[in-house]
Amino acid sequence: MSEQTDALLTQLEESLRRLTWALMDVDEDDLNASEDNEWSPVQILAHVKACDDIITGRIATLLVHPRPMLQDFNERAWAEIAGYTIAPVDQTLMAMQRHRNEMVWQLRNLPDEAWMRAAQHETRGTLSLLDLVQSFADHETEHVQQLEDLFEDVDE
Repeated sequence: MSEQTDALLTQLEESLRRLTWALMDVDEDDLNASEDNEWSPVQILAHVKACDDIITGRIATLLVHPRPMLQDFNERAWAEIAGYTIAPVDQTLMAMQRHRNEMVWQLRNLPDEAWMRAAQHETRGTLSLLDLVQSFADHETEHVQQLEDLFEDVDE
């Protein structure tokens, strides 16, 4: 495994730890509060969980099929359909932890050349597995920071 992929997988593990920590012991009112048309913490978590679901399918598709087509996906619609905005936060976080452990284990055990396998995304063009996972990790990290900043403001 390259240093780059190892760092990427560490980022995925760390972002979920930070997400869990940010939401720990937050009362129900704060979880559902939002200001100025911003997402509430529960909506952010639902979005991150939906993205996690979507990336899993894309990883499997990319690894199983030669140069597959990846359709654009409405993660907000999926979060709503899956009920992530009404699911208990602790239940969502536990499900994400189980899933993340499995995803990271699988990705750590891939041969280096698998990270260069490519897919054609409907709107983003050609993406390697490395591109796909890096984009997901960065996106998740941004939302984790958003939550941390939100609760930092609440504490002040």
